[in-house]
Amino acid sequence: MTSYDPDSEVIGRYPLATVQSAGEVSRVFEKKARELFSEHLGELDAETWYTTDDVVAAYQSLGEEVGEATMREGGKESAKAVEWPPEVSTPMEGLGALAAMHKEAFRNSSREFPAGKYTFESLGASRAHVGVTEDYPFTVPHAEGVFVGVVQDLSDAQPSIQSAEPEPDEQAAFEISW
Repeated sequence: MTSYDPDSEVIGRYPLATVQSAGEVSRVFEKKARELFSEHLGELDAETWYTTDDVVAAYQSLGEEVGEATMREGGKESAKAVEWPPEVSTPMEGLGALAAMHKEAFRNSSREFPAGKYTFESLGASRAHVGVTEDYPFTVPHAEGVFVGVVQDLSDAQPSIQSAEPEPDEQAAFEISW
């Protein structure tokens, strides 16, 4: 399994969105997210760059503390907190934009994708294959929630998501429809 670049840096707006949106899931999740992210990252600021290894540790610690279902819910709420580029207005465009947005969230690495990437393939007007690559270090349940949150944020639809057969470069994959 390929690993991420631990020395790269990630912009604070994404971990901050996770912490800020945690209250939408539950008070317990919000308290635990604030506690663990503070422990690993100090005071979060949207425009500060944090070592990727520290951010990964925060997400993994949170996942261990709250479990997969809560991380999925956290991923949904995090996706709803994203500021979409003006050209993104539909679920398909949002799912397609995730990889580029994830790439732009990192710096100080010789790798094109320092922390893996989101994958996307349209399977029709309202159905897609989505996933995360082997080197994506954040929790898979969080990523699954992100995919659902993108569809919910960019439409009125309640998406359906189920596990799918991962492509050779994916650690996890899903089929999502809305």
